[in-house]
Amino acid sequence: MATIDLDWTAQLKTCQIRIVQLEQKITSQRQKIQSLSEQKLNVKWTQCLLAMTQENLERTQSRRSLIENRIAHRTGNQHDVLESHPNALQLINIKAAAPPQ
Repeated sequence: MATIDLDWTAQLKTCQIRIVQLEQKITSQRQKIQSLSEQKLNVKWTQCLLAMTQENLERTQSRRSLIENRIAHRTGNQHDVLESHPNALQLINIKAAAPPQ
């Protein structure tokens, strides 16, 4: 059975890197379309690739928002736990120091 990576911070960083890559690819594709248009060449295929890349960017940005919400929710819950239980910080530190299973 596959394990689920709940390291939201790492996933957020991965999304941010992917967003930069996709934005660069979109810029490159737009330049290619411009160049092909100036040469009076067919740009249909490049426009299709551009549309797919833009959709991929939108999905990745949505995922980034989801992850940011998860991180904010987790941070808010930890704050609530700390306020409601005097030994909570000690319990969180013990869990953090425990070796991975």
